[in-house]
Amino acid sequence: MPAAGRKGTSKPSVGRCRAAKPAATVLAAALALVVSPAGAGPQQPRKPAPGERQQAQNPDSAPGLSQLARGGGFTASVEMVRVPVVVIDGHNEFVRSLGESDFAVRDGGRIYRVEHFVADTEPTGVGILVDSGSDMAPYVDDLRRAVTTIAAELRANNELFLIGFAGRVETLAPLTADRLEIAAALESLRPGRDGDVRRLYDAVGQGLRLLEGARHDKRSLIVIGAGLDFGSRIGELALQKAIHEAGVTIHAIDMSPPGASARRRNEPRVNRVQTLPELVRFSGGLLARRPAVPERFGGVGNWLENAGASISRYVNHQYLLHYTPLDPPRSGSWRTIRVEVTGNYKEVRARSGYMR
Repeated sequence: MPAAGRKGTSKPSVGRCRAAKPAATVLAAALALVVSPAGAGPQQPRKPAPGERQQAQNPDSAPGLSQLARGGGFTASVEMVRVPVVVIDGHNEFVRSLGESDFAVRDGGRIYRVEHFVADTEPTGVGILVDSGSDMAPYVDDLRRAVTTIAAELRANNELFLIGFAGRVETLAPLTADRLEIAAALESLRPGRDGDVRRLYDAVGQGLRLLEGARHDKRSLIVIGAGLDFGSRIGELALQKAIHEAGVTIHAIDMSPPGASARRRNEPRVNRVQTLPELVRFSGGLLARRPAVPERFGGVGNWLENAGASISRYVNHQYLLHYTPLDPPRSGSWRTIRVEVTGNYKEVRARSGYMR
């Protein structure tokens, strides 16, 4: 990217708490991607009833979640907050080669300097989670092609792992930089064998645990699925807290048919996050929604591949900021933050807050 425009005299660009307009080059608008940038973070979560909180945070229903707070060698639950960031310029291109001094974070009325910075050029640990429920059975070959494309578009030194989830959650390939190992693991993906059961929350929880072993500070999950959760042992509130403590961005390709019900009927709504698109927005990730007429894009398979490639390029260009708030929020409460970048850029995408 040309040096011009990297720094300027205008006020800093900021990541705001609202949905940003998609950048055509970055998001491949022809793929019908619907973007939920970190500027589109959640509203203040509703305080659950006592029975709901107890059920969601019961250790028996969320085994191992105490281990999900670690990330990149830092403890993010109290002292250190991790903020993945992507910056886009006026030409809809990713802004590269920014430095630590280009960023600051506004938290609770204070502006914090970045204490630990990971450049956009550094490798990333990436977990790919593939829904193998009955809804995905007609697309097994398309799913395999999409995962192959995602792996190919990510940087060669990135570590990857592959999880399949439906009625069970299976690690098909552990963390590895070997793309051949990922390709071989795809052969064991068998959508449809578990019927309609879909343990999305458990799969995300297992993905967070596997990312603890990544050598790289930058970490993301990419989920391909039909969007709903049926039968997870991890509670909704516990999963939300774990995502924010880990500081991991979740990106997704939502394969739900257009017009499908967003959630199950007659199910009590514990909090704001239930479906796959909501998890993406909650973590400040990127979302690709299945188009109403996939034939316009060469069919579902071509759309899947191109959506995966766009998300991979997004992951490749993330920065990672760490800072320590002097007055962290109370346990279980939400704190809004804003990332500021020196210069005048079109979009700054970062998580809009965190939950302690």
